[in-house]
Amino acid sequence: MGNEQLPSEAPISMEEEIAVGGEPKQGPQTNAVAKLLCEVMAVQAERVKTYGEFEQGFATYRTSDDEQSYVALCQHVTQKFKDCSQQIIQIEAALKEADVNRADLAETLRALQSQEKKKLHMTAVLQVLKKAGRPSERSSELREQLRRQQGHQCLSEAALNGAAAQSGGLTESQEEAEYEAAVGEATQGVQDAVTEINEKLEEIRYELADLEEPAEADGLEKPAERGAVAGDGLQAEGEGLQPSIGQ
Repeated sequence: MGNEQLPSEAPISMEEEIAVGGEPKQGPQTNAVAKLLCEVMAVQAERVKTYGEFEQGFATYRTSDDEQSYVALCQHVTQKFKDCSQQIIQIEAALKEADVNRADLAETLRALQSQEKKKLHMTAVLQVLKKAGRPSERSSELREQLRRQQGHQCLSEAALNGAAAQSGGLTESQEEAEYEAAVGEATQGVQDAVTEINEKLEEIRYELADLEEPAEADGLEKPAERGAVAGDGLQAEGEGLQPSIGQ
């Protein structure tokens, strides 16, 4: 499980500038919508970058066991995700303004944010589970602790197994089954969220393509290409990545 990677969002197109000089010929409303949607894509690009930092930092933590660095990592990505969330909230509000009047796109962003929040939460859950380790691994550590505490190197396996089971109230096989179920549920949660996120981003990409057609016909600049995107949730997210997730 240590080398597993979470699913990521599909690459999408974005643009930094819609028009090259002068007043856009396709109209101020269309241009405003396109710019707002491009801002969404820029935020999503920042989100996927932050997820990359989060996963890489966690992988480093698992090999180094540097708790202080992991706590700092959680604080860092928490703030980054909060900043991204606030930007999307502002864009959603702008899309509802009378001069833009695109409540449909604002609703798309609301749905996107909801799935990003779910993805963030499930990613944090997976890290907590991986940080704790499989029950069989924890049981091995407990056996060694019991041997040291008892001052014997030849305690029976039956005695050690009994002590391990009593410590958690479940047998090792039961704990293992519960662990696998929890990992499976969290992994599926991430995958489901990513699927929904990609669907919403595809809607935005199609909307941008429709807006770009009249722009290109009028001689405006064609959008530039960028990489994949990712994110979090409508309310200012990041709460799920407080350092406590690593405790």
